[in-house]
Amino acid sequence: MSDIKAPKGRAALDMTGTFVRTPTTRAKRSVLGRILIENTGLKLLSLFFALVLWFFVNAEDRVELSFEAPVRTIGLDEGLVLISTIPPGITVQLEGPRSRLGRLNPSDLVVNLDLSAFTGPGVANLPILPRNVERPQALEVVRVSPSELPIKVDRKVERSVIVTPRFVGTPPIQVEVASVEVTPSTVSVQGPEVWMEDLKEVETDPIDLAGHSGDFTVKIPVHTGNVDLKPLSGEDVAVKVQMRPHLEMQRVEGIGVVVPGAFAGSRIEPKQVSVEVRVVGGHPPISPEDIRVVWSPIEQHPGALEVVLPEGVQLVRTIPEEIAVLSIPEEPLNSESKP
Repeated sequence: MSDIKAPKGRAALDMTGTFVRTPTTRAKRSVLGRILIENTGLKLLSLFFALVLWFFVNAEDRVELSFEAPVRTIGLDEGLVLISTIPPGITVQLEGPRSRLGRLNPSDLVVNLDLSAFTGPGVANLPILPRNVERPQALEVVRVSPSELPIKVDRKVERSVIVTPRFVGTPPIQVEVASVEVTPSTVSVQGPEVWMEDLKEVETDPIDLAGHSGDFTVKIPVHTGNVDLKPLSGEDVAVKVQMRPHLEMQRVEGIGVVVPGAFAGSRIEPKQVSVEVRVVGGHPPISPEDIRVVWSPIEQHPGALEVVLPEGVQLVRTIPEEIAVLSIPEEPLNSESKP
């Protein structure tokens, strides 16, 4: 087998066993040179604009401006609850390019209060550091006010409390509330242990009685009066209200006592009495002429009275309840005698 000599210069053996010439280092440099030289003007122009932009960004005036940043709590253990009052916003003074600060929206900022250090109930002054402020790049935090916040954390507990319906408004004068039934009668509430100790009941949202002349049922939410005490059940409670006629008391005076004909000539005291009655709300005043009081003696109660009332009027009592019989004729007239 004869020796195969590679041609002079740099060569490589291809797949068929034939030597092929490859570019030399000098050739590579020639290609790189052409790349650098071609379109030299365009490349220099691009470099010029890049330098101008860099100088513009870095040479622009840096200013300081203050912004109100919202506060967000993070890291608090699930079994704990924050009971401190957190301000809605914190003043953050930023430094940066004038154009960037001029375009900044308050929504681009947020102050994170990291509460992960609390492992149980406690009180601490939590510092607010620049790293707690989320902000766009190229902006630096100069100062934060306030620089710390008093934080109080308590244990989260759950308790079952009764539901009390809250009524507003006035029903029609003829009716009044007779009974109220709440279903369910209790709800579970969750909140800080220190506040739950005094919580005995929760109220419903207002229930307006105006315009209700009969029984009705409403479904309505409950609330605790404290945003940190929250009912666990998301369902409304059902409040069933039963109405009844609203009765008002009236007192009618100066009603003459009628003496039956059989006892004509008898002497009684007093000859006039007063009567207390109940009427449906809004009923016109009762006059003495509307009521008839008759002396109706019986063996055990010789001074007993019988009261005849208009329809829908209820007797409460007569004043006095009995009259005094001073004398009765020895021979009373028969029942057909005129009074």
